[in-house]
Amino acid sequence: MNIVLGITGSIGAIKVPELIRALRKRGHCVQCMVTSGGKALSCVPALEALTGNKVWGPEIFSSSLAENPYAHLTLSQTTDVIGIIPATANTLARLALGMADDLLLTTVLGASCPIVIAPAMNPKMWNHPATDHHLQKIQEYGYTIIPPVYGTVACGDEGMGKMAEISDIIAFLERSATPQNFLGKKVLISFGGTQEKIDPVRFIGNGSSGKMGKALAESFWKRGAEVTLCEGIHQVSVSDTRFTIVKTPSAESLLKAFQEKAPVSDIVVFASAVADFTPSVPAQQKIKSGGHLDLTFSPTVDIAKKLAETKMDHQFFIGFSLETENAILQTEMMRKAQQKKFDIVLGNNVKNLGEDTAEYVLWDTHSTHFEEIAGAKEEIAEKVVNRTETLYFL
Repeated sequence: MNIVLGITGSIGAIKVPELIRALRKRGHCVQCMVTSGGKALSCVPALEALTGNKVWGPEIFSSSLAENPYAHLTLSQTTDVIGIIPATANTLARLALGMADDLLLTTVLGASCPIVIAPAMNPKMWNHPATDHHLQKIQEYGYTIIPPVYGTVACGDEGMGKMAEISDIIAFLERSATPQNFLGKKVLISFGGTQEKIDPVRFIGNGSSGKMGKALAESFWKRGAEVTLCEGIHQVSVSDTRFTIVKTPSAESLLKAFQEKAPVSDIVVFASAVADFTPSVPAQQKIKSGGHLDLTFSPTVDIAKKLAETKMDHQFFIGFSLETENAILQTEMMRKAQQKKFDIVLGNNVKNLGEDTAEYVLWDTHSTHFEEIAGAKEEIAEKVVNRTETLYFL
């Protein structure tokens, strides 16, 4: 993907080199434009070294444009996305007014590619009515705003205004060039494991990392879906900038969340490792060590089976089947598909738990064969979402 980064005069500009490195690592080509403020806060030779391209300055009619006096047009026509990162309050105002008084804004005004903007400023400036007015106008133009996050800014003030995390910025840039085939669709995904309390400090859990569920959430979101994550116990970081997150540390809390969220969801992904049993009577105080301990367990509600009872015609269910015996995996996948009304089932193996790469067996209700898929979990998620897209829109 060809990306033009417009760097303006916010202290957030110091994070741009890190962003460039991450984008280049993902295979993207990057060029930089700096406003006068952005130039003052950037090391231009460093930006050129990191991108492998010259940095375009703020002047519209500088000598550097002698060979290409229409750079503001050719750049916008040969790039896949323009990212203004970071964007100051002043830049937002000028964008809202359609001003073209430097090379960056002139390029934006002549662009037909997506425009992605990551504001960064003092919280008082972010909360000012004028900034809000300008943001509304910018969004009317079809530009995408990456909301800032809460934190401590350079001057020491605390509040909303800190530039979004690099991972979120990359995700928004990549999403802008991805077909939005799930736009308007609501996707509900559970991920991670559950913990069932034995006493206030002990629990029964499992080794689910949440990596597969997160990868599926990223893939659906990138294609335009509105994603809600029911968050169990996991080993990954997730973004509340892109996802709605509901804490579901136990089987009971997950059931409650799914009963509330599933009826208004188009696609439901059962990716969490839910405990099949829970202590019948958890101790109210810490159980003292020493001696013999007997525990009595009760079965938890089979959440997927419960929701299958009220599954609507337009809904699409994706489930998992983890087995330690490969000989029964395919049989169990088909059984669960029928019993829990899964449209797609992923056969899982215990050796995949916690790993970045994995081997799965993919089957859907329209298939006549089981497909073995392997690779990074992000790659597997893409294949699953591709299959979902094909079947959902049949």
